[in-house]
Amino acid sequence: PTHGREPWVSDGTAAGTKLLRDVQPGSGSGTGSQWVEVGPRVAFTAFDRQGPRAFFTDGTPAVTRPVELAGPNKVLNVLGRIFAVGSRHIVFSAVNAGRVRMYQSDGTPGGTREIPSTDGRPPSSLALSDGHALLDMSRPQTGHELFKFWPGATTQRTGSSCAGGSRRPQLSTSDPILGRTLVVHARGLPNGLGRNGALVLMPPLRQPTPLLRTRCIAHGDWT
Repeated sequence: PTHGREPWVSDGTAAGTKLLRDVQPGSGSGTGSQWVEVGPRVAFTAFDRQGPRAFFTDGTPAVTRPVELAGPNKVLNVLGRIFAVGSRHIVFSAVNAGRVRMYQSDGTPGGTREIPSTDGRPPSSLALSDGHALLDMSRPQTGHELFKFWPGATTQRTGSSCAGGSRRPQLSTSDPILGRTLVVHARGLPNGLGRNGALVLMPPLRQPTPLLRTRCIAHGDWT
């Protein structure tokens, strides 16, 4: 065969189904896995000639690239899971030049950095709380403990969206960055709603609050 098992992209039609990237050129298999939505892009892991790596893609071959550091020792071999943090970054454990560390990346060499004091086993979970990322990690110095770091401006879901009918729309937003536009995405809107709707922005709430004349509940963080 011209290639092995590789990541593909499709819009659901035969004409729109194509090879995303031949990660392992030739008959070898890159075997894409761990597909994680990161804003308008997707991150995944695959095996290229440098080993297991994280990739970012916008669904086109030209913009499907491995996550690398700037400088001569740029290769990051992924260990364990990758986690989406907000709409721009992923966090993952990787080996670089024989050292195991956690890294945060926006998909560019300049936007890929080592997270300090993360020389432990790959975490099994990660959560956002009060603007910080929390993860569990085992380190020789401390054992299995909870760690916290600031990943930059991020958004996090609190509660769920609602609308008329039984279906709940899926809402997501881009990260709030000073000087940039905050974009809200809605999926699964009820039939007939179309582009009509309302986005309610409010300060943090201490408890869920019913919205007047609706069956919707407003949720807020305890900050």
